[in-house]
Amino acid sequence: MKNNEAVIVVDYQNTFVPVDEGWTWELWVAWWGSIAPYINKLTSEVREKWWLIINTRDIHPVGHVSLASTYKNKIAITEAFAQWINPNPLKHPEYFVTQEEVQNWNPQNNGFVQWEKYDYEALKSYLSTVWVQALWPDHAMSGTESSKLFADYNTGPYDIDILKWNILESDSYSWFGWSHYVEWEIIVALTDVLKSYNIEIVNIVWLATDYCVWETAKDAAKNGFDTRVHTQWIAWVAPDSSEAMLQKLWQKGVQLFD
Repeated sequence: MKNNEAVIVVDYQNTFVPVDEGWTWELWVAWWGSIAPYINKLTSEVREKWWLIINTRDIHPVGHVSLASTYKNKIAITEAFAQWINPNPLKHPEYFVTQEEVQNWNPQNNGFVQWEKYDYEALKSYLSTVWVQALWPDHAMSGTESSKLFADYNTGPYDIDILKWNILESDSYSWFGWSHYVEWEIIVALTDVLKSYNIEIVNIVWLATDYCVWETAKDAAKNGFDTRVHTQWIAWVAPDSSEAMLQKLWQKGVQLFD
């Protein structure tokens, strides 16, 4: 068995755990309960092979561009909306902020709850690259218990912890953007971390298929890694978009393992 493989456990955090599991379900993910009991078994087997395990954590500062609470007159995407309506920013602008919308904002007339906190030009620059930003409920807020790894997850002494590096005015679902590597205490690209360990094969598990898993797997392949998504170890926000994202990953050369 080669040791040039890594497993990225994407965002196994309290914020995605239902209330009846001892935490507040701040952002829903389907089939959470059917997968969680097996994650410790999976990672234990991986450690026995001396593969690298990277545990990522989604982190949001108060007032982040992706949170509905940052704006006036905006609503967080709800479970029912995400799963059954097929979110469309043109039909449902209350759940999104768009490039066109912010073009004419100014200190006297804008959609922020606290305008003075933001670099407005940076926000416009970010939105010019994505056009639209979906707005989520507050979750995995920086410095809170909900942002920590799930308490029942048995991390190993040689695991690498990566925190998503978020500034207020930009967002990314991919872990191949800039991240905070806890051990190195620096801001670093995940590609550089993997290459420093001579990793060639990346296995991706956990959540959510149609957001962070999709974007992370896509970027892993784009950066030259042999990328594998293990479909029995992933959970999604919406089944239709999850299936569509998996199909797109397959078309991009990502291997899908049952």
